[in-house]
Amino acid sequence: AVRNAVPYTALAAAAAAAATVAAVNVSGPPVSGCEPGMIGLDSLNFTQESLATLLRKTEFNMQEIRHLAAEYQKIDVRYGDGTISGDEFANYYSKKFELDHGQTAQLFRLFDVDGGGSIDFVVFTLLY
Repeated sequence: AVRNAVPYTALAAAAAAAATVAAVNVSGPPVSGCEPGMIGLDSLNFTQESLATLLRKTEFNMQEIRHLAAEYQKIDVRYGDGTISGDEFANYYSKKFELDHGQTAQLFRLFDVDGGGSIDFVVFTLLY
């Protein structure tokens, strides 16, 4: 019973974070020196504007964004299309946190804030 309590507590936190992300506007003027290719984001269809916005709206620095990009790319292995599908999400997080299929499916629905069936790097970073 204890094992199941932890993921569902995490689900509540993820739900709150998802609500916050849904309200974030990822537009804004570019920031000099923030090129997606500099941190390996060019393969994620990530723009300079999105990177600049993440730096402004989060407390992450460029090194932390690089780390998150590397983590994101570890998850996006099945299709390699620059987004994380439900399958990719489930495969990665079920192993990382020992969650069952139902738990990973529930988490994915929380992270997929637009209901499009995938998670892009902006949402992944804002929810991290």
